[in-house]
Amino acid sequence: RRTREVSASIHELSTGPIHWQDFASAVARLHTIDFDRSAMGSMSHEVSEIVPLSASEASGIGQLILVAEDNVINQQVIRRQINALGLACEMVNDGVEALDRYRQGGVALLLTDCDMPSMDGYELARQIRQGEEGSTGHLPIIAITANAMKDAREDCAAAGMDDYLVKPLEIQALQEALTEYLPKAVNREPVDKQEAEAARGHDSALGGASPAASPSQIAAGRATSQEEKEPIKAPEATTALEAKEVTDSSSSVNSEPVEALKLDEIRALFDDDDMLLSILVEFVDVSSEIVQQLEEAAQWGDSEAVGRHAHKLKSSARTIGAHPLADLCLALEKAGKADDMPEISAQMPQLTPAFEAVRTEIEAMR
Repeated sequence: RRTREVSASIHELSTGPIHWQDFASAVARLHTIDFDRSAMGSMSHEVSEIVPLSASEASGIGQLILVAEDNVINQQVIRRQINALGLACEMVNDGVEALDRYRQGGVALLLTDCDMPSMDGYELARQIRQGEEGSTGHLPIIAITANAMKDAREDCAAAGMDDYLVKPLEIQALQEALTEYLPKAVNREPVDKQEAEAARGHDSALGGASPAASPSQIAAGRATSQEEKEPIKAPEATTALEAKEVTDSSSSVNSEPVEALKLDEIRALFDDDDMLLSILVEFVDVSSEIVQQLEEAAQWGDSEAVGRHAHKLKSSARTIGAHPLADLCLALEKAGKADDMPEISAQMPQLTPAFEAVRTEIEAMR
């Protein structure tokens, strides 16, 4: 996967696909020539794919990303996006697991959901910042959340987070954030063949790496340094998704009929139709239970539980492109937070039909 010194007779080893800059760098090292990769960035003589780092390799060069996310659908999609940028991550399910993994060392950047069981992203960030007091260390922390409301970014800033991204993550926005906050790679000592094979086996157990995107998708993003970046502040809606979330959701729920499922964005991350289908089927399985929980909470008049379950379903529905279902969940989430049982009662009859429309389209793909 990466050039390595494996023996006295074989100085460099690459198992391809080969990036032209890696090849030029290897040749330069053989002739003790300093090779400036950044100066060659404008050239286009490169292979159409990049091999993503393994988690072990990323940790070794100081670029391992830790992702705290409790939604299994979002986990798989975020991993794909990070791999598509040629990077690697480790996944944990909540803030408690994330804090434990961070304390073990080797984490360069944290992407964290804000709403998680056991410990949410805000408390996770606060505990990390408290642990950094009195030291020069600063872990970049980027929130990832389905909440695009103004107060969400203010809450992230108050907890000590560096930036804020709205789910479903747009890969360009993710790339720009990682370009800005992920530390530059450090030199890594060569490893032997046995270590390399062990690393690949370990990464397979963690979920493996996905086929990478083309270099044109991985062009350099923002050049603004962290020191130059303004503190997080409540933004105006800047993307179609943010504008959609901030506006009154009831109008979108009752608007003209739209497609129950739009797969364009998520399909771009999966060149394997079977894997994409497995994620969609898993969405149906997991979401069926959430729909049942929503119905039970509404029947019992538990508005808080309605809001909590609706938020969870909204996040994964938006991720796979089930926008009408996500819009309905947004309306239920808002009503739940406002303890508005009349509004919940008005919206609930639409839930099962909206979910069944998505299920029908996914079943038709089998």
